[in-house]
Amino acid sequence: MKLTQYGDYFYLYILLLSLIPAIVLGIKGKNIKPYGILLSIFMVGV
Repeated sequence: MKLTQYGDYFYLYILLLSLIPAIVLGIKGKNIKPYGILLSIFMVGV
């Protein structure tokens, strides 16, 4: 099993897309903790 965190650009693309809602929530002053937990669970699965 080869474990590479940034193996290709698709992983970085997913990270960028997941960052956009976090920025929007932060600008609106909303709590991003639930979003962060869900995103962490998703990224572990990917």
